[in-house]
Amino acid sequence: MRVSAYIIAVILPFVCFIHSEAQYLDNFDQYTWQQQDSIITTLFQGRAYTVVAVMSQEAYDREKSKTEKDDVAIATFAVWQGIRFILEQNPEEAEKYLDEALNIFNENPELRNDKYRDALLNKAEMSLQNEDVGNAIQYLQEAVAHMSEDSEPDTDLYFSTILETFELSLQTQDLETAEAMGRQALSVAQSAYGSDSDQYIQGLSNIGRIYAAKGDVRRASNLLLQSYELSKQNLPESSIRKAYYGLSAIDIQEQLGRTQSAENIYSELISLFDRFTGLQEDNIYPTILSRYGKHHEALGNLEEAYNYLNRSNILLTLRTNSTDPAYIQSQSDVGQILVKQGKYTEASGYYEDAIRQTRLAYGENSWTEGLLRDRLGVLYTEMGRHDAAIEQRAKTVEIFDLALGPNNAQYAMAVLNLGLAHAAADQRDQAEEHLLSAYQKIKQLYGSNHIRVFNVEHYLADFYQGFDNGNAATYFEAAAKFTIYYYQNLMPLLTDVNRLEMEALFDLFWSSYVSFAGSDDLPNETLHQLQDVLLRLKPAKHLPTINTMAALINRSDEALMKNFRQWQSLRNQIIEFEDETIAGQKESDFDMSKSIDEIKNLSDVLFPAYSSTLSTISEFSFASLSKQLSRGEVAIDFFSTLSEDDQKQRNYFALVTQPGPQVHLVPLQLNQNVLGTNQLQSGTSFYDQIWKPLEAYLTDVKSVYVSLDGALHKASLQSIPLPSGELVGEHVEVHTRLNLGALKSSSNNVQDKYLLVGYPASSSSDSTSTSVISVPPYLIATPETRMRKPIVSRSASEQEIKVIGNKYAKKKSVTLLTGEEASRNAVVQHIQKVRPSLIHLAVPLYFNYPDLSADSTGVSILSKNKQVSTGFALAGAGNSWKADTSRSEVDNGLLSALEIGTLDLRNARLLIWTGAQSTLKEMDGDALYSLQLALKRAGVRSILMNLWDISEDGKDVYMKELYKNLGKGLAVQEALDKTKSKLKKKVDPSVWSGFVLLE
Repeated sequence: MRVSAYIIAVILPFVCFIHSEAQYLDNFDQYTWQQQDSIITTLFQGRAYTVVAVMSQEAYDREKSKTEKDDVAIATFAVWQGIRFILEQNPEEAEKYLDEALNIFNENPELRNDKYRDALLNKAEMSLQNEDVGNAIQYLQEAVAHMSEDSEPDTDLYFSTILETFELSLQTQDLETAEAMGRQALSVAQSAYGSDSDQYIQGLSNIGRIYAAKGDVRRASNLLLQSYELSKQNLPESSIRKAYYGLSAIDIQEQLGRTQSAENIYSELISLFDRFTGLQEDNIYPTILSRYGKHHEALGNLEEAYNYLNRSNILLTLRTNSTDPAYIQSQSDVGQILVKQGKYTEASGYYEDAIRQTRLAYGENSWTEGLLRDRLGVLYTEMGRHDAAIEQRAKTVEIFDLALGPNNAQYAMAVLNLGLAHAAADQRDQAEEHLLSAYQKIKQLYGSNHIRVFNVEHYLADFYQGFDNGNAATYFEAAAKFTIYYYQNLMPLLTDVNRLEMEALFDLFWSSYVSFAGSDDLPNETLHQLQDVLLRLKPAKHLPTINTMAALINRSDEALMKNFRQWQSLRNQIIEFEDETIAGQKESDFDMSKSIDEIKNLSDVLFPAYSSTLSTISEFSFASLSKQLSRGEVAIDFFSTLSEDDQKQRNYFALVTQPGPQVHLVPLQLNQNVLGTNQLQSGTSFYDQIWKPLEAYLTDVKSVYVSLDGALHKASLQSIPLPSGELVGEHVEVHTRLNLGALKSSSNNVQDKYLLVGYPASSSSDSTSTSVISVPPYLIATPETRMRKPIVSRSASEQEIKVIGNKYAKKKSVTLLTGEEASRNAVVQHIQKVRPSLIHLAVPLYFNYPDLSADSTGVSILSKNKQVSTGFALAGAGNSWKADTSRSEVDNGLLSALEIGTLDLRNARLLIWTGAQSTLKEMDGDALYSLQLALKRAGVRSILMNLWDISEDGKDVYMKELYKNLGKGLAVQEALDKTKSKLKKKVDPSVWSGFVLLE
């Protein structure tokens, strides 16, 4: 009990003449109640608790017995009685007296004094002991409010109380209260201690932690780094506090993926301890060594990881008892890194010692022992000692059954691991028994839609392959459906770092599923199942990352921020609720389904024109696809998955659907380097690797509907040269769709409102942006990348737009935006105001080239989000790309895929892009798809893009013919067909085949 922290000594002058406790007792009733209060305070400070107990009882009884009662006196001594019984460990009596005092003060607010504050603080402490954090926060808030009205508060107590309220609120995810307390603490620190004080730095750091909790990692990073830098500048050179601020800064850097920045701080902290060896006695030193080791472990630097983990282990060996939890954890950590290095015998020694010390520390069959034995089981499996692995994992099951009970998630996971150990030993019956038992238990605990259930389904699917493919198919399909659910409902709520982790996990699953589905001896229904889930997966994978969008919202709009805060609150509740067991969920009154609907509605409010494809994703299936196909038509859905052998490579395959029940899975031996070359110049490679494997399924086919994936998004299938000398597009009609769920396009006439945008190489823009979202260049790419890869526009782009515009200006409602007028602000305003039916952008793309970055970790993790890292470059983009403006209110000319998803383009029947292809040639295929998908989600019906450089003369001929046909009122597809048909006789095939229509 931290009672002494809550008692304020008021030592009156007369106390100096009293020399013994006996004198107090003998003369106590002669003093006024105020003097008695001061005497008790003095004795309490001197730890004379026995005398304090006697005096507080006497004073309280005396005041209660008076005919004319003094409420302030009664409340004062009731508080002392409460403190007395806290010291005597009698919480019932303590609470009775403290409640009496609070009732008096609440009925008479004008009587409130320091004892009111003390009563609140002690009630808060008692609530914490009872694990009632909500009540504790309420009492602390009332104490803070009282002290804030005091003209001369005890500043240290005031500040520490605010901090405690902040910590508890953050702990319980009450972010609104935490932020209010954090800002109040910062204000008090600045006014009372100064902006160079440790208190101010702590307050600044806490605001950073709030932003981190809200998912605004960019602001969190700025503040936590600033706190660390201030600690280096203002705190004593040998202050240990620098280490604490440094670790907080490291946390956020690692979350952002800025490994180099985190490593720099680690190095600075270790240098601090090396220079001031006296600091090494602090417990934080082995903690930093251990964390630095795990940092290297995450990067795959196993030798460095072992070096730092071992140093931490040696320190703990020298300083702590072998039964200390920190020492046991350290033994386990060193053992784990030795396992990764393949040093199994050494690793087993560390694990076995950790188990021995655990049994001494906690007795037999403790939870910690179970975890260690499970790890030892993993080690023995790696060593091929399957019997020993089974023995350890069976012991883990026994321990968790005793320690946690059979209805605990960790017990279920232990049963699962035992099943995996039996599977590794090829003991099929025992493996199946334990795997199915674990599966049923985990489903019972968490329900069907939970990541733990997905993991077990994946294990079971792999387990059944080869001897029971029917069961394997069942579990593969169940796990696949979960990925769709997760992408649709939960992935948009994750931070970008966590999203990348989940995508990597799902990618490995899909590699396994596709490998299984491609087996020769499986029935066609297995491929139907695969097609069903893959049709829904592709659009679900690219749903906008709403929290990324929210992190970039213009903060000046209070109405928008109110909705955003509501969105954040729901997000936190959903994430927390999702991790609960069914039993825990039943105890809560939180409605998950309703909240997911609410958060989707809020997303529409935050981004009004965002039209989600969620409602149609669930309708995509093999059955609906095959029904749309007529004789002579085939649908080809391309997909890519991570290679199981080399997770840096991707494997490509195609699902070929014919009319009727036929689906064929065709693996493609695709050399990804081919996709970076000109298709017409590397025609043989494109034909051999992409088209030739499919030809067996294309006999008598006239129309092919294709949906691409990965690097193939940059390929034009219609322009692949055949051995006959013809291009594919001359032999069959190739229709490209972003997704095959909606196969046939409806009549799509372009009406009479055209917006033509041309961006010359020399232009600038300093106008103020009115966009909700603005992505500054520093979030997209490193300065080195932006200098090496500047944004370059075709010099003819402005002329191209003017020629087309002048030709049709009299016949149509045409708006030309060229030069400095072609700013992002002007383009967005015109789109929203005029709602054009045709938009022609003769502008370059921008893109982050992570492979070219000197330090690819030096930019935000947001740069890995394809919606952030690519978009259209409009007027001013070239200058802002170099200047690195971070002001969100400035029109920087960058119209990102992220921002496009917030626009209302539903009236746009056709968007034409004829920008510079130098960027497109090098950019990531998924980034191009993300840009295309953003346009489709915003409402664009059809997108026409040229995928490689075409001569200006050839482009002029193509565009004149296309606009002529569009001007006749032809539907987009018909206008393109007529253009292509005429140009086949007049121009080189590279002209018409380079343009691809996406619907």
